[in-house]
Amino acid sequence: MYGMPLYRCVSVYSTLCLGLLLGMAGCRKSTPANTPAPAPVISTSWFSAGSEGCTQWKDEYTGFSHVLYMEKSAPEITEDVLANSVILVYAKLGGYNPQVWPAEQVGLLHMELEYNYGSQKARDRWGSSAQAKVLRIQFSNSLDLFTAKDLSPDHIFRYVIIPRNGQRATGNAVEIKNGGIMAQYSESDLRTMSYSQLCKLTGLRP
Repeated sequence: MYGMPLYRCVSVYSTLCLGLLLGMAGCRKSTPANTPAPAPVISTSWFSAGSEGCTQWKDEYTGFSHVLYMEKSAPEITEDVLANSVILVYAKLGGYNPQVWPAEQVGLLHMELEYNYGSQKARDRWGSSAQAKVLRIQFSNSLDLFTAKDLSPDHIFRYVIIPRNGQRATGNAVEIKNGGIMAQYSESDLRTMSYSQLCKLTGLRP
């Protein structure tokens, strides 16, 4: 009179749950077997001004603005890459006092560093830009303390190109295989990752 016994309720409930799980697994979106694999991640080794394919630091004056820059030949950066990939540029700024920037610390450009210069605060700005076949690294100082010959060769850089993989990823996301599972990451996701996290995710050697 009180319905089916408890053990039978549990049995029926378990059977229903198993059926639902199997149904969900059958409906999960999978990648067709003939769909091309994501394009590979491309990266450079670390480089500095004057190394192979790189110019020395140069001074650029525009009105009251003074910027230092170097350029690297970058044949991997094509018009298609500019339109359909995320380009991340990393720096190890070993030319600083370690209290300002530890030699082995890696940062993502763009970034600013602030430090004391006598009784004044100085601010260094590091940035990058890319055009077809060329990557540009630029630097400026709020007190205009440096010229091209002053920048240390211990400042080194590398770039990483992560393709967006066309229609396989939604919006501006990129697809990366993580732990055997294809996952999507936005450009914001990639830029907020630490360098070590990105290397682990993409399989790059630090």
